[in-house]
Amino acid sequence: MSEIIVNVGMLEQSIMQLTRLVSTCNNSKKNVNIQGGGATISEMENIVKLYSDMYDELVQLIGNTSIFMKNIKTSYEINDRKAASQIASGM
Repeated sequence: MSEIIVNVGMLEQSIMQLTRLVSTCNNSKKNVNIQGGGATISEMENIVKLYSDMYDELVQLIGNTSIFMKNIKTSYEINDRKAASQIASGM
């Protein structure tokens, strides 16, 4: 079995960066008001809606990545403690 080396400090730092990024994105989203009528305005509204949906999905992806990395960190720490306990007890 090959060894998996996890830099827990770097992982924690990355999790914090992603969490801050999600917070920044959630706090800086702008609402765009387009006024007028006609086909051009209608298309602009569609583009704004698509952009907004894409933005929301990207923020969700970043948040999910942060959660995934937290789960990796937790799992690694639990398994590391188990392995250390087994080694200490003589297996």
